[in-house]
Amino acid sequence: MSKQLKLRDVLVRAIDLEALGISIAYTMTDDPARLAECKRNAEKIAAALASDAAGAPVAWRYHTPTGWHATTDEGKVLRVSDHHEVQPLYAAPVAPAAAALFQARVQPWMMECFGAEISADRIERNHRFFEEATELVQACGMTASEAHQLVDYTFGRPIGEPAQEVGGVMVTLAALCLANGLDMHAAGETELARISAPETVAKIRAKQAAKPKHSPLPETAAPILKAPEGEDPMKHGDRSIEASVKRLTDAYCKQQPLPIPDQMALVWRFDIGRLRNDWIRLNAWQESVKGNTDAAAQPDERTTPSDAAITACALLIKGICMTHPSEEWVSKIEERIRFMLKQIAMQGDKP
Repeated sequence: MSKQLKLRDVLVRAIDLEALGISIAYTMTDDPARLAECKRNAEKIAAALASDAAGAPVAWRYHTPTGWHATTDEGKVLRVSDHHEVQPLYAAPVAPAAAALFQARVQPWMMECFGAEISADRIERNHRFFEEATELVQACGMTASEAHQLVDYTFGRPIGEPAQEVGGVMVTLAALCLANGLDMHAAGETELARISAPETVAKIRAKQAAKPKHSPLPETAAPILKAPEGEDPMKHGDRSIEASVKRLTDAYCKQQPLPIPDQMALVWRFDIGRLRNDWIRLNAWQESVKGNTDAAAQPDERTTPSDAAITACALLIKGICMTHPSEEWVSKIEERIRFMLKQIAMQGDKP
C-alpha cells in the first residue's frame, strides 16, 4: 500500500463511483500485520460500497471537495459528520455455499456407470433422452397416437438450434411440472440419489452390457404377441381346438387391451375374431358328425385347412411382425398354426 496519509484507520477512496469495487487504501505503517488489517478493511469497504443490504453499518463514506472517502473508524465518522455528508455502508450479504450445478453432478455419475466413450455418444444420449421424455408424457396421460402425430409433425419441420431447443425443453418441462403439481428440481435430486446407489449402478451397467447393438431400444423388444404364463399344452402335442382358441384369444387380449390406438392391432383383432369364429363353427360341425349334438352346421370353404389357409395365416403373422427382427419367432407361430389346422383336419375325417 502507498504511504501517503498517516491514519490509524483505513481510508479508502473510491476512484470511480461507476465501478465501486475499485478502490485504493492509504496508510503510513510498515507493520505487516497492520498492512494485512488495512487490506482486509479495504476489501470490506469495497464490498460494502456495492451492497444495499440491511443491518448494522460496517463502514461509512463521507464526501469532501476532493470526492468520496470511506472509513471503518466510527470515531472518524463522528468527527467528520459535522462538516461532511456521511452515508452508512452495509456488509455485502454472504450467500450460502451453492450446491454444484445439477448438470455438473450428473457427469461423474455418467463416467462411473458408462465410461467416457458411451457418456459422450450423442446418438445414445438422444435415444435415452427421448425414451425418458416419452415415459414422462405417457405417465401424464399422452396416448401413443398423439405421440406418433407429434413425431411426424416435428420431423417434418426444419431442424432447430440445439442451445435454443434445450431452453425450450427446460421451460416446457417446468410448465408441465407446474400443471401436474410436480417439483422438477426435487424430482431430479431424488432420481440422481436413487441411481447413484451402488446396487442401482450395477443394474444399469448390466442393462447397458445387454443392450442390443445398433438399436435405439434399451433392451431386446418382446414379441408383439406373448402366450399367457403357465403350462403350455402344445409341448405335449395334445391341445384341443377349444384350448387352442382360448389360449390364442387370451394371449391376444392380454397384449392388446382396449382401447386399441394402433391400426394394425385393429386388423389383427378382426382377423383373430374371424378365425376364432371359424374354428368354433368347425368344432360344432365335428361334434355333430360324432353324434354329440343335434347341430347340423356344415363347414364352408373358409374352414378348410388348405395350404392357402396356412399361407394366409403366415402372411398375416409376418405383417404383424414386420417390425420384429426374429424370423425364428414367426416360424414358430406358423408351425403352431399348421399343427392346429392339421389337428382340425384329422378330427374332421373321423367317423
